[in-house]
Amino acid sequence: MNVSDLAATPFRWASAIRHRRIFHPDGVLAEGSIERLAPANGGLPIPSSDVVARVSKAVGTPGALPDIIGLALRLTPQDSESPWDILLASAGSGVLGRTVGLRPVMSWTGQTLTSLMPLRYRQNYWWLRARV
Repeated sequence: MNVSDLAATPFRWASAIRHRRIFHPDGVLAEGSIERLAPANGGLPIPSSDVVARVSKAVGTPGALPDIIGLALRLTPQDSESPWDILLASAGSGVLGRTVGLRPVMSWTGQTLTSLMPLRYRQNYWWLRARV
């Protein structure tokens, strides 16, 4: 048994007790496309491609009760061997706020979601954000 298996065990148990995923149990799935507007040699190497997105509440609180919003994006670039997964959550702003400040919200409208860790590409660090 490796460390990741050991770390996953409590979550498997909690999901079994709850009879559904412990985090992000329910969500809305959508399909669409993403269009690259930046020049080909600038920024992250995210090309125009199809995308599947899932928006969900982290704990699955009922109704309008506050919860952390999650947005999962799966891009399928034609020139890539495997899809890219991008995960964003409602979090604070700034480096500290993004990494430790998950922010429960009551409404999905007008929220800013961010990556909780930066992406590293060509010696630069990139934080991703989305507006819902």
